[in-house]
Amino acid sequence: MAFKSLAHKAAVLVALLFLAFSVGVTVHADEIERLKGEVKSLEQSLQEAETAETEANKKVKENQRLQKDAKGEEKERLKAEGLKLAEAVRTAGNNRTRAAVSLAGKRSELRGEASKVAEEQITAAGDTNTRAKKAGDALSTWSAALGDRVPTPPVSRDTSKMDPSEAAEAKRDDKARLQEFVDWADKEKERLDTEIARADSLVKNENKFSGADAHDRLLNESKNLKSTLDTRKKNVDSQLRAAKEALRALER
Repeated sequence: MAFKSLAHKAAVLVALLFLAFSVGVTVHADEIERLKGEVKSLEQSLQEAETAETEANKKVKENQRLQKDAKGEEKERLKAEGLKLAEAVRTAGNNRTRAAVSLAGKRSELRGEASKVAEEQITAAGDTNTRAKKAGDALSTWSAALGDRVPTPPVSRDTSKMDPSEAAEAKRDDKARLQEFVDWADKEKERLDTEIARADSLVKNENKFSGADAHDRLLNESKNLKSTLDTRKKNVDSQLRAAKEALRALER
């Protein structure tokens, strides 16, 4: 009787553990799908910002072309218009930078979730092939979320032709945008340290997937991703130094 009671408790415990694991997997999957949707939306926003910047640059070039043959009042009018168009280009560029940083931030969240799922497969329940497939799928999401470009710092505006109050306001705005970038880059470096450690863990524990059909591919992808993450960290660090230098220049 006691043995049956113990067996029943053990069965209940196993069932609860399996349920907890299943819920955990579902939560991760739901979160990854949610983040993928947000990334897609922000990718569209960045594309729109890039298009707006391109159009703004076209208008500046057209204005400059017209100025070459203009004279008198028409030339003065075009010059005044040119100053406004140049400001529009800077605004469009700043909007593009902010859109890029927003997208990078959301991609970072997706990378964090996917990298967590990949690393968890080292000790997760289930047969080797199932764990290797889940790790491989998570690696693919993780790699894709890196994107192909690292955001660059926003460009400070030329205040030499502005009146003092306008110049001061422009500098305050430029400082705020640069500080936003610095804050993002600092956090990004921390996130990359975590991801590098997770990729390294997959490489060092590759024996946990021994015998799986996708073992070799998983190991190679883990190594390649770690290398990519190392390079990404160097690039982010370079952009961070540039942003800090731009901030110092605004203080001079």
